[in-house]
Amino acid sequence: MMTRKIFLLAAVLSLQTCSFFAAKVSDTDCTDGDGVDQCSGFENAKCDDTDESMKCKCSSGYKEVVVNTDSICEKDTLSSVDCTKDTDGQCTHTENAECNEAESNAKCRCANGYKIDPTDDTSCIKNTLSNVDCTKDTDGQCTHTENAECNEAESNAKCRCVNGYKMDPTDDTSCIKDTLSSVDCTKETADQCTHTENAECDGAESNAKCRCVNGYREDPDDDTSCIKTLESSCSGINDCPGVVNSICDGSKCICKTDHEEKENDCILTVSGKPCSAATGGCEDIGNSICDVDAGKCTCSPGFTMKIDECIGNNANAFKTGWVAFLLFFVLKLFY
Repeated sequence: MMTRKIFLLAAVLSLQTCSFFAAKVSDTDCTDGDGVDQCSGFENAKCDDTDESMKCKCSSGYKEVVVNTDSICEKDTLSSVDCTKDTDGQCTHTENAECNEAESNAKCRCANGYKIDPTDDTSCIKNTLSNVDCTKDTDGQCTHTENAECNEAESNAKCRCVNGYKMDPTDDTSCIKDTLSSVDCTKETADQCTHTENAECDGAESNAKCRCVNGYREDPDDDTSCIKTLESSCSGINDCPGVVNSICDGSKCICKTDHEEKENDCILTVSGKPCSAATGGCEDIGNSICDVDAGKCTCSPGFTMKIDECIGNNANAFKTGWVAFLLFFVLKLFY
């Protein structure tokens, strides 16, 4: 009785042991199309329906590698993977790979702009931008890198960063914004500085560079962007360039006294314009009169100052304006 129990126990252990050790991929029988995937126990394997023996095999781009008594499917060296140029998907096991379009014996390769990773020979990594071949009449050959283009050389053309960008020195595969004042431009070509908002060509006859338009300045934090001058930080008396009648108050750029910001400029306000009874001075500001005592212009009754204009407060503004005009005329007659 004891002997029989030992025999049964040994049989059960034998079955369990067999289930723990998977067979080799190419030794596993399969039946294609019956709804059961007998190859699912192997990652990146499928049933080979081209052979009468119907065995599992590694998918395209993978090779069978024996590990102890078993086998697995691991990525094959990219240049060893067969493909057909007219069949899609044969190289998709590797990102940024494609069939090399050779007439015969075609193999997978890295797409334009990429190269085989020398550390494993199975992956594609970005190539150094200046090593990527291109043809100036063919679009898209440099689009693997944002802000890159073909350099338009007649022969041996290579990809390069577009105007306003430079190769990232940390990897040589990406394009990053160049310092604005380092970007060459031609005053006749309007779009050479458009990579930076609120920038323009400085219009020099030669050696022209991009610069920030009036009212803006280079961002001191990166030198590649233009930031609004007014309200930006400053520290020196001449640290608010490009805006007439602005000053640095010790921490930020503001308009001078009697001036207010309007469309990024410092504009003389109505109340900041000098005048006198004898010479006038407010005639060019509608609905304004001269405050003789203050020696400055002011808005007529019923009107409110809005920087350099006098805006009516109510429906009687037009009538009030005529009254102010008559009052001003009378003052002119007696003074």
